[in-house]
Amino acid sequence: MTSTRPLTASERYARFVLAAWNNDAFGELQAILKQSPLAGPEATLAPERERMELIQDLGRSLLAWQVTGKRQNTPNLDVAVALVRHLARCDEGSAEADVLSRTSLPLEMPASFPHSRYVQ
Repeated sequence: MTSTRPLTASERYARFVLAAWNNDAFGELQAILKQSPLAGPEATLAPERERMELIQDLGRSLLAWQVTGKRQNTPNLDVAVALVRHLARCDEGSAEADVLSRTSLPLEMPASFPHSRYVQ
């Protein structure tokens, strides 16, 4: 069942990271990671900042593993992706997760991030 609770800024950010990763859009992933996700009132809360920092670290790890080879790092890669999925509040097998895997994002996050129309 899909939650009716609105997504937090970190959950939306994690979905941007996942969508780029799932689409093998490594340039988009790099652009997402370069932009500061810490904007807006909810991002000033310590737990939200910590989640954003964790998502950024995981995203950087995904990029590094993409360069060194996914096959060599499969166990770590699987754990990192699972953790980003958890932080994005994507349930395994949900319709929401299926849509996310086919989401196409702009090269740059919209100025309205974290309140973007691209990932809700």
